[in-house]
Amino acid sequence: MFSSEQPRLKDKYTEASGKDMSNKDEGKLQSHTIELFAYDGIDVNKSNVDFAILTHHKNIFQPAIGAPILTLGTVIKSVDKYYVCIQQRCDSVRIKEERRFLFLPLEEKGEYPLIVNNELKLFPNKSSFAIKTVKFKPKEGATIIQASKKEDKYVFYSSYGETYEWVVDLKEMQAQRILNSYCAQLSRVGLNESEWLRLIAKQ
Repeated sequence: MFSSEQPRLKDKYTEASGKDMSNKDEGKLQSHTIELFAYDGIDVNKSNVDFAILTHHKNIFQPAIGAPILTLGTVIKSVDKYYVCIQQRCDSVRIKEERRFLFLPLEEKGEYPLIVNNELKLFPNKSSFAIKTVKFKPKEGATIIQASKKEDKYVFYSSYGETYEWVVDLKEMQAQRILNSYCAQLSRVGLNESEWLRLIAKQ
C-alpha cells in the first residue's frame, strides 16, 4: 500500500490485497487492513482478540503467585452472569469484618467492551441502578477477600455461602475507566425548570 501510486486509499487496498471493496465498505477500511497481514494460515481475528487480551488482562506472562484477591477490576461469574468489581483498592484491604463489595453487571451490548476470554466480549452496565452489592468476610486471620481453590478453579464465597467464580483481573487503568464512567452517571443533575430559562442558557 505504501508503494502504490493509486490516489485513493480504497484503491491502494484493492491493489495490495487483490480484493475489491464496495463503496459501502469504504468507511470500514481500517478494520479490513488487518487482512493484509494474514499469511501461512494466520487467523487475523484471533490475533486481534489475543492482542486485546494483552491490553486488558493482568499477569498474562506471569503465573499467579497466590490465590486471586477481590478488588477493583476483578471479574467474577455467578451461574451464567458476569460482574466486574468496582470497589476501590483502598477499600479492599485491611478488612476486619464483613464488608459489602460493589459490582457492575457485564452485558452483551454497551460501550467500552471487555474481552473476558477468547470467545466472550461483554460490556459494563453503567446505569446507576444496575449496581450489585455482595457481602464478603475475610478468612480467619486475613484482612483481604481471597479466593479458594475448587478443583481447577478459584472461587469467592459470600457471607451467605453464594459461590462466585473468579474469571480474570483487569489492568488497573482499564478498571479505573469503568469506575470513572460509572461515577459520571452518578454525577448527572436532573432539574425540572422553566423551559424559557433553559432556552436562554443556550443563547
